[in-house]
Amino acid sequence: MTDIQDEGEPREDVEVAADGKQTRRQFTDSFKADVVELCRSSDKSVGRVAGDMDLTETVVQRWVAQAELGPPTITGSCASPVTK
Repeated sequence: MTDIQDEGEPREDVEVAADGKQTRRQFTDSFKADVVELCRSSDKSVGRVAGDMDLTETVVQRWVAQAELGPPTITGSCASPVTK
């Protein structure tokens, strides 16, 4: 697993708009996978991992739930090939 955040380093996931306000943070799939793996492999709670990573517990819970479901699949009529 990669080092997710170094102490004292500026956060790369926070952007500041021209007016000085912070904008919504965006995280790579790799970052999310690392956080989920940390939740699974450590004895820390999701809330503790979230706090340690300066994330909300809700978003980490969502990432863990999404990881448990696996990648999205296409079903139903949209998955059928288009015929002419």
